[in-house]
Amino acid sequence: MSKSFIVFGLSTLLALTGCTSQTQFLASKQPTAIQAAVSRGQFEMNCPNATGQVLSQEVDSPFSKDR
Repeated sequence: MSKSFIVFGLSTLLALTGCTSQTQFLASKQPTAIQAAVSRGQFEMNCPNATGQVLSQEVDSPFSKDR
């Protein structure tokens, strides 16, 4: 493969992933996150009837100056 093809492919990938907002990305991952949390809670708390729900959709940056 030529370098120009690789560069074109990478720049296209970056452009497409850059079009997704953080809110859209998190919304698309929410069902998977809930299921993982419920499964873990059911196992660790030995409670097969445990359910899950989203409490907050706030995003906390690890680089915030408040800390």
